[in-house]
Amino acid sequence: MAHQLKTQSERKLYGRRKCTVEPVFGIIKQALGFRQFLIRGLQAAGEWKLVTMAYKFQTNACNGSRIAKKPKTTPLSR
Repeated sequence: MAHQLKTQSERKLYGRRKCTVEPVFGIIKQALGFRQFLIRGLQAAGEWKLVTMAYKFQTNACNGSRIAKKPKTTPLSR
């Protein structure tokens, strides 16, 4: 790991993980309660797909509710 973080640009690139990848796994573990697979082997891929699909539904539902709360303007209401 030390050899990956030698230059400033490599450190900056690695630091971006905190805001892109790691929050997703934290939300899946904490909010969805998914801490371990129930199935082993290749069948676990289906279980992971189900968990990620639930995460996507949850984020889309939150984003959709924010969009729905915005007041709609029509040409007549201006």
